[in-house]
Order: sequence, then structure tokens, then C-alpha cells
Amino acid sequence: MSLLFPMAVLAPAWFVVAQGSAQEPSTESRPAETPASVRLVLPSCPLNSIDIPDFVELVRIEMVALGVTSLALGDASAEPTDDPVAIITLIVEPCEAAALELQVTIADTLTAKHVERHFDLSDVDLVSRPRTLALGVAELLRASWTELVLPDAPGATVVVPGRVRQAILVRLRSTIEALPAGRPPTRSRASMEPPRVPLLDAHLAVLAFAGSQTSLLGGGVGFSFSLVRPLRLDLAGVLAFGSVFDRLGTVDVGFAATRVALTIATETRTLGFALGPRIDVGWAWSQGHSYDPATRAGKGGAVVVLGGLGACLRFRLAGAWWGSVALDAGGTLAALEARVDDRTVAGVVGPWLAVRTGVAFAID
Repeated sequence: MSLLFPMAVLAPAWFVVAQGSAQEPSTESRPAETPASVRLVLPSCPLNSIDIPDFVELVRIEMVALGVTSLALGDASAEPTDDPVAIITLIVEPCEAAALELQVTIADTLTAKHVERHFDLSDVDLVSRPRTLALGVAELLRASWTELVLPDAPGATVVVPGRVRQAILVRLRSTIEALPAGRPPTRSRASMEPPRVPLLDAHLAVLAFAGSQTSLLGGGVGFSFSLVRPLRLDLAGVLAFGSVFDRLGTVDVGFAATRVALTIATETRTLGFALGPRIDVGWAWSQGHSYDPATRAGKGGAVVVLGGLGACLRFRLAGAWWGSVALDAGGTLAALEARVDDRTVAGVVGPWLAVRTGVAFAID
């Protein structure tokens, strides 16, 4: 989970940072400081998955860095007694003690905006969760307040406290100074929603060929990555084996291929679905075994090409791990046939159907 606020907003801020340094009022002419208080509303149920007192203290520290003068804890149903510049609310649904998924919403008074972000802490250790969540809350509020110092942004709906404005300017200045010389600011990966990360996967597969009554069991490993949205490219190596029983004997069949699929993919935080054409190019072989020693058994091999259409459903298991189920169907463009007299008894030939299931790891 990235906690960096989107860097795209930094491009017009070069002028603001320079201007902010030159136009700070002197101590004698500076007006009275406007207080900046923030209200924090915690979930109504007790949470044992996060150290709440530690989280509150870390949020308080982060708010000071944002120019906030006070942090008050409040109730979701009560009206604030002060005039906060922002109200931060932690939502847990369903509200359970072991919950690891939270929704953070911020009612930003200064920009008159409502921003929110979902946090999944299942892949964060218990000790690090308060700090991870506190940093995420602070960056979400900082990203909202960044527009307050941009020259072409809408004016604030209320008076912006000087401490807040100065804190945003200082953060922008330090971020810009940290960029490599001559490199313009770019968008951080966190601003790209939803994330379309590469996947490494391993799967089991069953292939059935109607033209030869042949079924093969095998598996493969693959790599999937995003091209231009919404296209994904899937590459995989496949290996499968099977046997066919005939009245004269048995035929062992093997199949090894490289699969390429170009899919249209749609993804959310927990689900992904991909649909598109695929092609398998590889080598198939067969070996006959006769029941009668007097009957000669043969063997052979050939280049095979399978074409078809595939659909894959991915679902998040935990952290970076995903599960998948897929269904593929198509026809054989180049085939292998094992024949006895004028009968096809086995082979990689004719219409085919494949069912796959496996796991994948997201490379973030």
C-alpha cells in the first residue's frame, strides 16, 4: 500500500514555493494566528487489531507537521463544539474487533471537499499498523490541502490558517528538492486506480479433445502484465499428459506448449475478470502400447497449434495472493493424431475445452 500523495499536483507548485519564500510577512506585520483544529472520530466498536491509543498519538504528531494546532476526539453522532478545519472519520463495516479493513473519510472544511480512502492492513504486522494507518490519514489530508497553495486552484471557502499554508509549502519545497535534477515531477503509482500490477501464477489444468476422446491433466506457470488499459498480456508454459484406452491397447499422449493470450481485463481491489483470445504453440507426442505382443505399436510427434477464447476470474485471497479459475475453448489449427488402421484413437485434435485453477502473486 502506497502512502504517497499524487505527485501530479506538484507541477504548478514550483512558482508557489518560490513565491511563498519571498512574500512571508515580517513578525511585526503578521496578523493574529488562526487556530487550526482537527476532529478525529473513531469506530464505535472496540478494535483489538489496531492499537488505537498509539494510532491517535501518531495522528496527533502528523497533524502538528501539517500545521494543526489541536486534535480532538469526537463522536460520529455529535456536532463539533469547535470549528474544525477537517473531520476525520474511521469507518469499520461490519464493526468487528478483529477488522483489518477500514474506510477513512475526511470532510475538509478548507477546500469544501469530501475525500476517502480504503485501507487494508491484513498484510501489515500488528506493531506497524498504527503508524501505517496514521501516515495514510495524514497523506490523504495533505493531498487535499495541497491545492490551497496552487496558483490556479479555486479559492478556499474559509480563512486558511497560516500554519497550515506554511506546512504545505515546506512539504512541497522538500519534495521538489528531492527530485533528480532536470526531471519533471511525475505521477506516483498511488494515483493510478485501480492498480494493474504484474502477476506471477501457477495453475493446474484439464484439457479435453473431442476429436480423439483424449483428456490430459497438467499445469503450468505464467506471467501476466498490463498493456494499454484495459488490455493485459498473459504468457505461460503448459505441460500435460494423459492415456487413452483402446480395445487393442493404450496410447500415452503428452503435450508441451507456450500460451499467449491478449485479454480485456477489468479489475477492482478484490476481483479481476479477463476475457480474450489465446493461442498455444508447442509439441505433442504419442506412444502406443499393444495388448497383443504380435501387434506392432507405434509412436510419433508433431507441432501442434491451438486457438481459442478464454475467460478468467481472479479473486483476492490475502495480501498479494490471488486465486483464479478459468475456462478456455477452441479448435486445433495443427494437430497430432494417433491412428489404428483408419481410426483416430488418441491425440491432440479437434475441438477442445480446458479448465484451469491456480494461485497468483501480485508483484507490487
